[in-house]
Amino acid sequence: MAFSGTIDGPYLMRQYLGLTSYTDNLNGAIPQAALSKRNIITGATTLTMPQSGSLCLFNTAAGYTFKLPVITAETVGAFFDFLWTITNTGTACIINTDAATTFIGGGVLTFVDATTPGANPGPKGFSFNGSSHNSFSAGGGDTTKGGLMGSRVRFTALDTTHCIIEGALFAAGTIATPATTQ
Repeated sequence: MAFSGTIDGPYLMRQYLGLTSYTDNLNGAIPQAALSKRNIITGATTLTMPQSGSLCLFNTAAGYTFKLPVITAETVGAFFDFLWTITNTGTACIINTDAATTFIGGGVLTFVDATTPGANPGPKGFSFNGSSHNSFSAGGGDTTKGGLMGSRVRFTALDTTHCIIEGALFAAGTIATPATTQ
């Protein structure tokens, strides 16, 4: 249907053409775009593939364990982010794979918190070998492996037997690797 009538001013012209400006949005000409909310997971959890993309929080001084789901050919590329919102001083924060078939490759950088570089040099990079490492452990009574507030890692499903870790950890003391086996 063709338009008939008068277009009076730039606002009506943009509306007629289906265009909007930032000012139009502020004035309520169109509803603001809905913000997508990210799934937040806290507490000891066995993760599932539909939760891929979730942000998993270590948000208590007492640590707990997250278990990653089994990777299938259909779920390659799935990822989970982990963030420390508080310094972990209780039990360790652990992220496990299914020990039987999935191993961790990749690596993390670990930084020394509030220490002059001469005292405990850093940052240091720690790699996960992809053949025997199937667990990540940081914090708890041993903050040399990370677990201080602001530490962050991502696990991404690479193939049916490997996930890749990447991230930055904040530690205290003489830093050590968070790569472990179950």
